[in-house]
Amino acid sequence: MPSPATVQAASVQNELLGDQMLVRELMRLDAEQAALRLRKGTSSAAGDTVMTPTPQLRGDSGQLRPKLQAIYGVGQRLLAEVSWQGQSYIYLKGQALPAGRKADASTLRLKSISARCIALQGPDRLFESCLGSAGHEGVR
Repeated sequence: MPSPATVQAASVQNELLGDQMLVRELMRLDAEQAALRLRKGTSSAAGDTVMTPTPQLRGDSGQLRPKLQAIYGVGQRLLAEVSWQGQSYIYLKGQALPAGRKADASTLRLKSISARCIALQGPDRLFESCLGSAGHEGVR
């Protein structure tokens, strides 16, 4: 029979695991709601900022450029949602290819991601985009 201290430690550990799962679920729901607000152009939860998605911009050659929709996460655990050629892609920090996609010649590869900006490498150019600065999106 386990000692009372062992039973108590196991109980505390189970409670912590349950709390961690709850926090992850709440963060996921919050991220989904923020993305939905961004897509619809409605007010933020605080009610003081209106976020409206900008149309996908065209580069110097007239080609559509990828549009950074949102960046989620904290610290080294970041992911970015990008619209490109009518599709949505999710890029995870540390992985070059978007989630669930296979490499091909037209696939944009993640070069870097920060809390506000992303850089994607295309077959012949580098696309850079930052949240909140539609006029400063760059193509190299």
